[in-house]
Amino acid sequence: MKIKEKGILSFFASITMLVSLMAAVGMSAQAEESTAIAKINETSYVTLAEAAKAAKAGDTITLLADASGDGVIVAENQEIVFDFGGHTYTFKGNMVGSTGTQTNGMQLLKGSKVTLKNGTLKNVDAKMMIQNYGDLTLKDITVEGNEKVQYVVSNNCGNVSFTGETNITATDGNVAFDVYHWAKHYPAGVHVMVDTTGVITGKIEYAHDSTVTDEESAEKASLTLKGGSFDIQLDASAKANIVVTGGTFKDISVVQDYLSKDLPTFKKEDGTVVVNCQHTGGKATCKDKAVCEICGTAYGELDAANHTGKTDVRNAKAATDKEKGYTGDKYCSDCNTLLEKGTVIDVVNPSTGFNGTSILAALLMLAGAAGITAISKAKK
Repeated sequence: MKIKEKGILSFFASITMLVSLMAAVGMSAQAEESTAIAKINETSYVTLAEAAKAAKAGDTITLLADASGDGVIVAENQEIVFDFGGHTYTFKGNMVGSTGTQTNGMQLLKGSKVTLKNGTLKNVDAKMMIQNYGDLTLKDITVEGNEKVQYVVSNNCGNVSFTGETNITATDGNVAFDVYHWAKHYPAGVHVMVDTTGVITGKIEYAHDSTVTDEESAEKASLTLKGGSFDIQLDASAKANIVVTGGTFKDISVVQDYLSKDLPTFKKEDGTVVVNCQHTGGKATCKDKAVCEICGTAYGELDAANHTGKTDVRNAKAATDKEKGYTGDKYCSDCNTLLEKGTVIDVVNPSTGFNGTSILAALLMLAGAAGITAISKAKK
């Protein structure tokens, strides 16, 4: 009997241990899920660096919440989208980079294709927030350097695009971004296009290594400023391949040597200068084009359906006892467009002096008055 009791007790003890183990495993999984900061599809990662290392070609890494962590490496020929989901990632901890210079927040190696979008990057420990050697797109993202950051974005190779509402901010004396032709190691060159509705603040550098001349570098390195608000200083030679085709500049003299010929400029009340304004705002009418709210230029097409001026009635004719009349057609006085056709007026009855139209109108008025009187009495 005692043997059976011991067996039963041992069985229940084993069950209890199994349940406890399963609960522990479940709690561990929940804990890992709760500490995850990023996802690729349904797989969670506790660090952004870990997610980048695991990413396959074409994967999107999504940031799940505001987070801080180590620097991130994107390997050669890797293709990744980082979607920050409106959150902020702060570079804090161990940074990345070449041996002896691990000071980068992100290191994007040669041949990589990377998009950073929909969020904010901030800094604690990096001296260079983004070191780029590949094709890079910054879209609807803010990259905000602090006093420690010497270069917010450094571009040494590949095609780079700043688009959407992208903001790049460097502190006084530091570099917002550069265009550096490192010909010895990256002969293919680097090309940067800025076409954003955001703000670029800080220094822009255009330079090359000692293995090429200014003229040779100009063939392999280019910078185009097409759109954005620029509070910048420009460090570049007169032979630099820089073209300014648009944007708003706090100090237009900084880019005066690189303005495309014959582009219109407009100085706003705050002193900033708009280059080749793309025109926005205002409302066109049937007679006048819209007026740009930035530079005051009339632009676009007329709006044939927007009639805001005076109107006049044409072809009106009074009814007689022999001929019908006509109320007249309503026209826009500005563009002569017919807005509303008139109606026929019945002939006048010679014995009463009224016509069918006026009698009907009178009856409707009497009916309305009677209705109002009845309602008024009912309320009393």
